[in-house]
Amino acid sequence: MGFTTVLVSGRSRVRFLEPAPESSHRSCATADGLTSVLQKETQISALVSRTTRDLLERHVRATGVKKGHLIEQALRHHLQALQELPADVIVHPKLVVTRKSGAAILKQMKSGKPTKSLRDLMRDRD
Repeated sequence: MGFTTVLVSGRSRVRFLEPAPESSHRSCATADGLTSVLQKETQISALVSRTTRDLLERHVRATGVKKGHLIEQALRHHLQALQELPADVIVHPKLVVTRKSGAAILKQMKSGKPTKSLRDLMRDRD
């Protein structure tokens, strides 16, 4: 069973450490109380935005969770969701639009009125 730990180094780089050979396996207790065999980590580097870095730093300071653990869990959660959920229900945290389409979206948001279906949905208290 492979295992990758994510480490953050520098201000805006994400690093994963490389899996080690079979002889370097070690045992580790998992969340469900079982012992699993873990490999050494894999190192991968990625640039992240300042906003993402700031959110990471704020959460780490507030909770005391290690950066590597937080990134590992977030990445696993995200990748599992991408595998298990239909593509049309995934809402990406950042959308890139042209200036023209952004202006059109903003105009629709300011002048648009909710449809009857949306009003009914929002009123539904089941």
